[in-house]
Amino acid sequence: MDRPELLEKLQQIAGTITERHKEVSAIHLFGSVARGDHTGLSDVDILIVLRQSDQSPVERIRSFFPYFDLPVGVDLVVYTEEELKRMEELSNPFLERVNREGMRLA
Repeated sequence: MDRPELLEKLQQIAGTITERHKEVSAIHLFGSVARGDHTGLSDVDILIVLRQSDQSPVERIRSFFPYFDLPVGVDLVVYTEEELKRMEELSNPFLERVNREGMRLA
């Protein structure tokens, strides 16, 4: 699957998720696919942002992972807006990377 096809599929997935899960405030693509320097061995890096959640981080990932039925690996991270705010206050390198190279899907 080439990059334009993959981006289109990710946009579709993001749309489905936001329609079905009103607690989702944003979905971002980051990493090599977002930068455009991915290879055949690259995975897709996705950040899903929730308004709030009582679920554990593992439960959050489990609830969204089935949407990503792709021919490439998927690295999925799911944080709440509050968790991201704390990360931003601490100048977290992960969040800086997402802000620098990320692409908003929804």
